[in-house]
Amino acid sequence: MDTQKPIILIVDDNRTNFVLLTEILEQFDCEFDYAASGKETLMKIENTEYALTLLDVQMPEMDGYQTLEKMTQIMNNRLMPVIFISAIYSDDYYKIKGIKTGAVDFMAKPLVSEILIGKVNVFLNLYHNKKELERINVELKQVIEEKQKVEEKVRKSLSEKERLLSEIHHRVKNNMQMVATMLSLQSKYGNPENMIEAFEKSIDRINSMAMVHEKLYESKNFGEVEMKLYIEELAYELVGAYQGDKNIELKLSLDCVMLEIDTAITLGLLLNELITNTVKYAFPNKMTGTVTIEFTKADEDYLRLAIIDDGVGLPADFELRKNKSLGMQLIDGFVRELYGKLNISSNNGTNIEVLFKPVKKSRT
Repeated sequence: MDTQKPIILIVDDNRTNFVLLTEILEQFDCEFDYAASGKETLMKIENTEYALTLLDVQMPEMDGYQTLEKMTQIMNNRLMPVIFISAIYSDDYYKIKGIKTGAVDFMAKPLVSEILIGKVNVFLNLYHNKKELERINVELKQVIEEKQKVEEKVRKSLSEKERLLSEIHHRVKNNMQMVATMLSLQSKYGNPENMIEAFEKSIDRINSMAMVHEKLYESKNFGEVEMKLYIEELAYELVGAYQGDKNIELKLSLDCVMLEIDTAITLGLLLNELITNTVKYAFPNKMTGTVTIEFTKADEDYLRLAIIDDGVGLPADFELRKNKSLGMQLIDGFVRELYGKLNISSNNGTNIEVLFKPVKKSRT
């Protein structure tokens, strides 16, 4: 409820009449304001909202009719009821003139207190009702605005879901194409004797892709994957699967890096090839060894992936471009997919380093 008391403006060039009117109306829980002229009245109504104005008709310089005409211009459709009060102009002509000018009533002096009190009571009740309606309108406006916000939030959510469905469709299509390509390559390089091993490798590659999606759905950011946890989980899983009876120590140095899913999948497939090749071939005659995986920010733009082992190293005549094995061809292809640079060195083991700049890929 509005706690501000209503104000009644009494306009009369004789202040004694102001005092008399306030005494008659003292029963009302309201405040009274006084103006001694039409000019003073116009100044007051510009900055104050009055519940009712009791306006004397006969005043010097600007009479009550002229004052009300100018008040109407200033109020500009604001509701401010005016009751004319006059001791001289009391016949019907002046009463009708007052109503036409904009007054809600016309009372002749001497005033009957009970009638004045009754009329004032009506307009004060109207004022309270108006304030209550204004309060309700404010609350309704707030409810409508809140509803509009919720509707906009729902609309954006639906739009985002549509975008995500399109994104998922794109990713599934790309991943299926990648799986089909790898299986096709595997069939060309495989033979009946190592078919089971070929299938196991294919399963590992598909698992590395699936793990990216798993990490993606666990994250709050649907478009990117946190690579530190992903690489850690993938590395321990692959080393555990391929080390057999060997005792291989795994060391990790990983920065917290977010990558888009397409880049993360390619990097995961590259890691799958590098880790499995390292574990299987770096320690042919050793039962122990160390594999170090580093994934760090080389600078503000580039990322560095390194797989380092203390195994037997590569043959002296090794050249990646001339190596025809499926694993090495896939490694070369994945590095190209990352628009990266591959460097392989062999000194007391093998050091494979990939330097690349993450690229945001546009999807069609």
